[in-house]
Amino acid sequence: MYLITGGAGFIGSKLVMHWWLAALEVVGMMKEVASLMWRSGTEAIERIERGLRRHGLCGSVRLVASLAGKLAGRLLYLHQRHIWYELDLDRERPLIALPPELELVRGSMDDLPLLEQLPTISLIEARRRLASGAEPWIVRKGQQAVFSCWIFHDGMPVFAARRGWIDLPRGVVGLEDVVTSPAYRGQAIASGALSTIAGALRREGMTAILTKTEESNGPCRGALEKVGFQAAAYMSLVRVATRPRVEIQPVFARDVFEFLVAQLSR
Repeated sequence: MYLITGGAGFIGSKLVMHWWLAALEVVGMMKEVASLMWRSGTEAIERIERGLRRHGLCGSVRLVASLAGKLAGRLLYLHQRHIWYELDLDRERPLIALPPELELVRGSMDDLPLLEQLPTISLIEARRRLASGAEPWIVRKGQQAVFSCWIFHDGMPVFAARRGWIDLPRGVVGLEDVVTSPAYRGQAIASGALSTIAGALRREGMTAILTKTEESNGPCRGALEKVGFQAAAYMSLVRVATRPRVEIQPVFARDVFEFLVAQLSR
């Protein structure tokens, strides 16, 4: 039993409070590191799996060594710069059709193995997403995967967010992991697929699609803008050790900028 009275009790209480706050900060830092390691590690595992299929064991060993060095570097310093885009589904937008030989489907569990043909997330992660309510959209030619992306309702994964996740307003969906097979790039497949998906979502009552892409990813930005997406904000994430700093700068849509600031400010 501990008995603290008078001034000593006040000082003791302040010390306990400081220790408690310090402990909470340490726990928060550990969670940040764990989140980074999990996401970076998952990304590394997915790339290694693809490497085994494409380059065999020796090539994959070299890939593991390279990824280990990059992962260690990312734990110490990370700088990412993205552009957030919004597609207002209530406004008139370009209608871009897919070639007739291609089929766009809203994927089910049976369709997920097709994703193994594309440089995208692992089958394990795809199953987890589908079970949690996210929607895979896949363009295929017979049993050949040509394009895929994911639509998220209610919330979407964002690495820069404190919880690795942001909540979405009612009627707004998130678009992530847009990827086209290397053999089909440069044929406007992504634009046609996104245009068709936007039409389907509008008919289901959705009002906007929100997505982001790396500032340096010119092909993806071009595909988004061709469909009618407008740049809404720039996002910069700088992390030194476990200390992140997120900066948001408006471009076009002030309401999207204010939403992102509220969700991502640290």
